[in-house]
Amino acid sequence: MNIEAQPLGNEYRLDGKESGIVEVSDTLSGLRIIVSTWIDSINETFLQVHFRRARAYRYLDEGDLLAWWETGKFRMPYHVYQITNGGWLHGETPQSGILDVSRAMGYQEWFVATTNECMNVLANLPPEIKDLGC
Repeated sequence: MNIEAQPLGNEYRLDGKESGIVEVSDTLSGLRIIVSTWIDSINETFLQVHFRRARAYRYLDEGDLLAWWETGKFRMPYHVYQITNGGWLHGETPQSGILDVSRAMGYQEWFVATTNECMNVLANLPPEIKDLGC
């Protein structure tokens, strides 16, 4: 699988500590994803990833994305990536009529990666990323 990705936001501790998506809400104010992660080996924090206008998203266990992990692109200490090539929108075998409008309209893809759950998000604007603290 040929995926190109650019990390966004701050670095977090990924070695030996579990991270996860602990909350997802999709309301009129946008798609809000809360990630539980670690600043260091002692201090946990929560990261908010907010998309004002998400077009589509999918939520999967990290085990259902083994081909993504095998690329080595997501072993860096980040949780949010912009997918610039490959991915859900342009890399997986398209089914007839699935995501055709999103591709034609030039939507971009972002990937929220944790050691437990992951989300792909299609949107026309990058997310607002905020560390919420403990």
